[in-house]
Amino acid sequence: MSIPILVNSRSWMLLASLATRGAGFLISLLIARLAGASALGTYSTLVNTASAVATPFAGALGNNSTLFGAEDSRSGAANTRVHARASLLLALGLSTLSAAALILLYMFALAGDASQSLLLLAAGVSVVIGQMVGAVCLGFLYGAGKFKLASQVSVSVALAICLSAYPAIEHFGFHGAIVLLLIASLFPPMIMVASLVATSSTMAGPSDVKAESIRKVAFRFVRAWPSIAAGVANNGVNWVCTIYLVHSVFGTPGVGVVAVATQWLNLMLLPATSWGGSSLKTLSDAIASGSEKTAWGTATGLIRNNLMVTLTLAGSIALASLPIADVYSLTNSDVALLICINAASATVAAITNVFERFLLALDRQAWWLIFSLVSLFVQTSVTFFFITYGMWVVALGAFVAGIVLCLLSYMGVSQAMQIRMKEWK
Repeated sequence: MSIPILVNSRSWMLLASLATRGAGFLISLLIARLAGASALGTYSTLVNTASAVATPFAGALGNNSTLFGAEDSRSGAANTRVHARASLLLALGLSTLSAAALILLYMFALAGDASQSLLLLAAGVSVVIGQMVGAVCLGFLYGAGKFKLASQVSVSVALAICLSAYPAIEHFGFHGAIVLLLIASLFPPMIMVASLVATSSTMAGPSDVKAESIRKVAFRFVRAWPSIAAGVANNGVNWVCTIYLVHSVFGTPGVGVVAVATQWLNLMLLPATSWGGSSLKTLSDAIASGSEKTAWGTATGLIRNNLMVTLTLAGSIALASLPIADVYSLTNSDVALLICINAASATVAAITNVFERFLLALDRQAWWLIFSLVSLFVQTSVTFFFITYGMWVVALGAFVAGIVLCLLSYMGVSQAMQIRMKEWK
């Protein structure tokens, strides 16, 4: 891939992520200012809980779809449509399981939340389905190098949400925000499914090819169990630390404060996370070259790119943390301190982001699971034992755990590359 094409694809991916995050920021800001911290806490609990039960599966689906798309693109295979259909069916089945988990969490773990309603749970289910199906569509489009097509869909829907956010929340309040969430969750994957089907090969192939493609999709998903388990553990710990424990000690408004700081953390990490599909493809191609020097050089370049943008963005946001708190009408909370600690976490995560994909491309997902479990134990311990000192402990626990994960991942990649070199010899 030439540098101009790579820059163009990354620019489109970054623009799409910015537009999507921007819509989320705007809705949260309007809820905080027009409905208060408690309403923001309820909204954040819904979105974060839905994401917690969906993203482990969505991450594996997205990574596998990217690899399928890249392989089909390199080999010129005519079974992309079959792979996509099988992956979408799998995504819908997993959405059912995740939606059931979401409802159970609201019935039991969050039983004291008076905000439970049919509309609220419907919006949560839409988030689950949107993340699952969207991950498959984005994966195949990214793997085929169609970054612009995927990004245009996300940008268009995000702009429509931004334009309608203020009147919807001003006139309909919290329920207006929930309806917008429904639209934002379902429309992009619906459009991308249509685009994927229209642009994929019309040659479905004989029945034996279809059966083989379905088996490949299922087999690759099963092999991804370590990454899925790591995602489940990671989301479970984050949910406990940022929602359950915060809700228990500081109430629903506290959940809203932590959610605001987490939103800004996600913005700091936006470049690194938005380039994830491209990074995985680039590392996969570099490893396929058979040169350790090429693989490490590619990884170093990706880390350097991530750090350059993340450091600039995270530093700027940290400097603006007090004005940000004022904009949200949260000046009497720990949100500014949380944002500053999250800026340090973002810098570490920008490096770990590349190591994670390096391990995935080297087929060492079980190692990533072990490293993740160790870091999550650290995060849970710090948060559980010290959260009564203040909400800022939530961010501190994540920062310490991030350092542990980064160091373990680097050592893991080094060892995995040595093993790969011996296998090639």
